[in-house]
Amino acid sequence: GLPKGGFLKVKGCTFQDSPSPAVSITDKPAGAMDVSFEDCVFANCSTSKPSGPDVHLGLRGRPSPVTDGISFRNVTIKRGAKGEWFSSVRQPWRAATAKAITGEVTVSVDGTTEKIVLDDAWRRSHLANEGAVPCVLDDVPFDPARVQVVDAAPGARVKLTPILFRDKCDALVYAAQPGPVTFAAKFVKVGRNDVAKNMRLLVQDMSGKKIESLPMPGTKTSDCTFKAPRAGFYRITGTFMMHGMVFSECDAPFALRASGKGLNVFRTQGPAYFAHAAGSDITFFCGGGGNECITVKLSDPDGKEVRTWENIGEWGFHRIAPEAPAGLWCAMLSHPAKGFAWEDSFLDLTGTPDLFFLSKEKYWLPK
Repeated sequence: GLPKGGFLKVKGCTFQDSPSPAVSITDKPAGAMDVSFEDCVFANCSTSKPSGPDVHLGLRGRPSPVTDGISFRNVTIKRGAKGEWFSSVRQPWRAATAKAITGEVTVSVDGTTEKIVLDDAWRRSHLANEGAVPCVLDDVPFDPARVQVVDAAPGARVKLTPILFRDKCDALVYAAQPGPVTFAAKFVKVGRNDVAKNMRLLVQDMSGKKIESLPMPGTKTSDCTFKAPRAGFYRITGTFMMHGMVFSECDAPFALRASGKGLNVFRTQGPAYFAHAAGSDITFFCGGGGNECITVKLSDPDGKEVRTWENIGEWGFHRIAPEAPAGLWCAMLSHPAKGFAWEDSFLDLTGTPDLFFLSKEKYWLPK
């Protein structure tokens, strides 16, 4: 994390013709290195996103702190298109809001100039989370004893939605009987970050006992197999330093876990499924990574479209009522419209175990 105390001052600088916002700050709480911009000019920035912001405050998931402690003094913003110069990710799971975004900016849009003071009224308008807290639900741990496994093709391999997810693997798989469980996967290098040597996938039973340590798949899809000592659920974990991984086939029911911070998917299209039990109350979250966007269509088990978020770069959420249709809901992920950046996005659930299935043939439902 960032050090407490200290400061970062940017003075007398011009940010111009950037495809992304002039300033984008994520996961910097108040008290952790105050940041200030003085006598600066932001000109024609965020060109890759129509009417995109010049300043964006973001977060990477539910554990992230409120981004705060930033001041603007004598900052001039020159925009060629209308739209908000500022954007901030709302946090529907948290009542806390930023209180130390301060200063003043002068915004010029097509020759029309306005001075904006970042006072209490402005902060209430642009940072508050009014009405969001009721959508917060408790996290629900996965309980192997309270599920009904559905396997339309026992023992047979089925294709999985090839979701490319980043940073770490946290998956569950169900073995119907003792013996081998096989999945196909590949490692994907993202960006220029180094790749750690001797990366492994750890297979454990639900008590945490180590079953096997598997070599990380290569950059071409290959089979990985572990031997289940008994019927039941097994957890597959691994870390890969901001790089990615794709599961493409499995011969057993399989799910990816959001692990309490949101499942970070990267340039991914296709369906992800989650289970809704009769009488349960859950919230589904989705969103992009600030300037990076995605389009998500949410459908119920009957295939009826419930809600669509187009080109979403912040967190969106939908409360699924207890009387809503029970079964496997679908979040269809797709490329945002032309002009919107497409890289990182996130999926999450509260009120139910945070599991996303990649096949309609092999999954499980809460009892």
